[in-house]
Amino acid sequence: MRAEERKIHIINSAKRVFGRHGYHKTNIAMICAQASIGRGTLYLYFKNKKAVFEAIIDDLVGQAARVLNEDPVPVSSREELYRTQIERFERILVLVQQDRDFARVAFGVSNEFPKIRQEIDRYFISLLEKEIDLGKSMGIISTSVDTELAAVKLYGGTEKIITHYFLSGKRLSRKRLRRLIEQITRLDMFGFLNFDEVKTGERPL
Repeated sequence: MRAEERKIHIINSAKRVFGRHGYHKTNIAMICAQASIGRGTLYLYFKNKKAVFEAIIDDLVGQAARVLNEDPVPVSSREELYRTQIERFERILVLVQQDRDFARVAFGVSNEFPKIRQEIDRYFISLLEKEIDLGKSMGIISTSVDTELAAVKLYGGTEKIITHYFLSGKRLSRKRLRRLIEQITRLDMFGFLNFDEVKTGERPL
């Protein structure tokens, strides 16, 4: 196994351990056992447990950035914005469903470190703020909407959805996942009123 592959293997193994046991209950021996390596091999790549954890957080943010795309996608109508949001939301939830340890670390273990958690929150909220500001500039989102408030609300709701549906051990089919995402996106964009009258190109749930 090449050096870079070995490092990725250690990060993925450690992510599983941190996700299941939390930061403070995890130790180097547990990570080495999960990765099937000796301590000496781990220390070739990481100074200590904290360095491994920080590498995991960097990897999580990188995965999310690749899935979400950091640059907002220009759209010409609210229907197009609706479809774009569904596709983006689906990508992140598919990632979470395929890798539960991703969500456990991002939304669970990182709570043990408020500063790291704040950095993660700020990163995702800033992505949402870009989306909202783009929608405003194109006349799709009302300029009276407070960008920061809306972004925080959307992010907080998404986090709770992930916790409720994905960290509780539930397993959703791709069809059920898609319908859940459509429902969430409609609520985020159009609220509760006249729910089925919104022309989104999708059938009512």
